[in-house]
Amino acid sequence: MKKGRKSKPSCSRCAQLERELARERKARQALEAKVAELEAVIREIQSRLGTNSQNSSLPPSRDPLEAPPRPKNSPSGRKRGGQPGHGGAQRELLPISEVDHVVEHRPTKCDHCDAKLPAHSAPEDPPPIRHQVYELPEKLYEVTEHQAHACACPKCGKVTRETLPADVAESCFGSRLVSFLAFLTGACHVSRRNAQETATDVLGIPIALGSVSNL
Repeated sequence: MKKGRKSKPSCSRCAQLERELARERKARQALEAKVAELEAVIREIQSRLGTNSQNSSLPPSRDPLEAPPRPKNSPSGRKRGGQPGHGGAQRELLPISEVDHVVEHRPTKCDHCDAKLPAHSAPEDPPPIRHQVYELPEKLYEVTEHQAHACACPKCGKVTRETLPADVAESCFGSRLVSFLAFLTGACHVSRRNAQETATDVLGIPIALGSVSNL
């Protein structure tokens, strides 16, 4: 070996230490990234804990127990309800084609001379005043019975029975009823037992709690 020229260390221990140092450096970087991620989650949770209907778009029903009480509005001195000059909101009438029943109320005698009035309107009569009433039907459900008939063959005498469609035989409850129960338990957060009681007591449909869970 010539003088004045240094050779690179070939110690295997040094190489091992360099590899361990590289692994430690990589592990430290991963831990730092995880700490930064957890700190962001903590800040988000702290922000949500301090959120209420007064500093966000949350409704008052979503306020946590520790939320400050809502300030009471100072009395304005006005009476409750619509104020003078306020145009009342009128319910828009459905077209006649979408009305289920029409009940005609006709005058039978003249208010001025007591003369008997015709039973039908004349073309020159003014149009009627329309008023629509929304009501639930007396029976809120319908039942469809599916019958799978059998027939004996006139040639061989063997009996052939028709099978029910798969979508019919699968359940005793139709898709609209299933969607209604899913809406109660999913969107409205009604318990399954209360949904079962609603179907039984309000709609009159006998259904077990287990069936609600299965649906």
